[in-house]
Amino acid sequence: MSEEDALMQPNTSGTDNLRGSNAQRTPDELDQYLSQLNKILTRKSSGKSIMKEEVLAQLNSSIYGINLASSSILGYDHEYANWKMRDGPEAPGILEMLMQIENLVQFVENLNEKESISDLIRVLGSDRPASLGAIQPIQAWRLLWYSLYFNHSVPWGTQVIKTQVQSLFNFPPPPHEQSFQPFELTLKKLLEVDLEISPTSDIREHLQLEGNRVKILKLDAVCAITLGGYNRNRIAKALGIESLGEEILSSLNVLYGRDRLCAQAEMLGLGGDWVMNTFVHRETFLANHSALPRVLMSRVYRLEQAILRRRSWLPSLLRDVRKSKREQPLVFWGWILALFFGTFSILQTIASYWSIILAYRALNAP
Repeated sequence: MSEEDALMQPNTSGTDNLRGSNAQRTPDELDQYLSQLNKILTRKSSGKSIMKEEVLAQLNSSIYGINLASSSILGYDHEYANWKMRDGPEAPGILEMLMQIENLVQFVENLNEKESISDLIRVLGSDRPASLGAIQPIQAWRLLWYSLYFNHSVPWGTQVIKTQVQSLFNFPPPPHEQSFQPFELTLKKLLEVDLEISPTSDIREHLQLEGNRVKILKLDAVCAITLGGYNRNRIAKALGIESLGEEILSSLNVLYGRDRLCAQAEMLGLGGDWVMNTFVHRETFLANHSALPRVLMSRVYRLEQAILRRRSWLPSLLRDVRKSKREQPLVFWGWILALFFGTFSILQTIASYWSIILAYRALNAP
């Protein structure tokens, strides 16, 4: 068995072949670690799966259902590699991860709205070998985020699990934020009011507004395919956010897919090789173009309100002034000087007028 195959096989020893990047290693172990890391990155960049086919089939069975094969599982394959590269021995081995995912699915499908992370820890640890130690809260949360295709660095807390997940999106939104209109946000609208576009690889952050910055998902072919099958994710269904994938794709279609702004999106760092992925994106967009905001409803409302505020006369004036100063500095400062001398001339004229009036009154005084 090759070194690469050994890395991707289920781990039955309780230890990981790939340890954290800060772990103490001998020179030979360091060479092996870097070699494994390089092979993972090479397979990812070439679009190949990291896990072996039988492992992917079992993971697909747990997340999407036994008789429902799906190419959407490739996104989870790459996310597991990211998890291993970042957390090393703190991330579960493949065999342990498969067992935990199955326990997680059974747990969330029987939620009664009150279970917390401690309940999930108890379920995950029920058949865990004692040699591996107790499962920590952060490990349970990261397994949940992984099953939802979220980045593993998502903040975690002590709320009821369903409440914690839905609060990430402020879902369901308060009545005044509820709207059932289709997505209408475009790159043009966002850029016209000087909102900064910040690419993100975390689907949880899509359309998140932070100050003047809007986070937009950087879409690639694997992510597009995974989001296209998100409505079949059993964990997302149990938590009520299964429409998130099609909502993201629909919003991206409106943002730049429908308006032929792919080149502008690429300049902003929102897309990779659009020439290579045009067909994948087009097919994915067409299949999800009509989804309405539901999970993302609150974020869409807040962005639309921010655009309305920035289109009022004072913010528009200040924005035009900043744009003129940035793009045409000579014209801008020439205009400032003209305004200064014009104002000075007006004040001088007024002063001369009043001096004449006062002098005339002095001459005609009794």
